[in-house]
Amino acid sequence: MHPDDLKIIWICQDCDSHFIFYSDVIDHKEQTGHSKLIKNSIMSKESIGK
Repeated sequence: MHPDDLKIIWICQDCDSHFIFYSDVIDHKEQTGHSKLIKNSIMSKESIGK
């Protein structure tokens, strides 16, 4: 399990998909070629970077 799992929501800016597991983010990147993903804390509405 990745340290950010269940604490971060990754959002793909290419297709608006949302992920809570980093392994799903990696799979999504590999399957779609999308690379514009941002991380958002589940505890706050602030974006915490890419």
